[in-house]
Amino acid sequence: MKKIVILLLPLIFACSSTDYSLQKKQIDELQQAYSYLEIELSKIDIKESNKTLKTYNSKIEDISKKLDPNKIPSLETMDFINEFRSIKKTFKKVPSKKIFLNNSIKANKKQLEVLLTDMNKSIFDEKELETILIQEELAISELQKKQIDLSTTISKQLIKLDSLSTLLKTQSFR
Repeated sequence: MKKIVILLLPLIFACSSTDYSLQKKQIDELQQAYSYLEIELSKIDIKESNKTLKTYNSKIEDISKKLDPNKIPSLETMDFINEFRSIKKTFKKVPSKKIFLNNSIKANKKQLEVLLTDMNKSIFDEKELETILIQEELAISELQKKQIDLSTTISKQLIKLDSLSTLLKTQSFR
């Protein structure tokens, strides 16, 4: 009887310990997604953002020169100026948004490394691990959405700046 227990003990232990291969694969996929997100984020150029702000300031100066200081600008003129201001708001926030996204990516990648270490120590059962991985999936989805939103907004605002700059050349202000 003792021999049977001794022979079965390693088998029981092996069955009760999980190799977490599926979860490790999920974590590897998340790490790859974060690496891709870092590449996409690196395409957002802060220097280009600052250059765009300088262009904005130059265009506002051009508008100021065309305005009669003794008259209140028309509603159309104010709308035109406000369209330019939305460009400023976007590009002024680009550096801080990029820094936030970079910091979040680094923190989440570190968290995944810690999770792998904890898995190797069998700290979590499969149910807890499933919950954690769902949270990690949601976290990367949110960061991806923010990166896409930022990139899309930058593209749209650059087109808008180009259009408004062209209009400015022919615009007469009242």
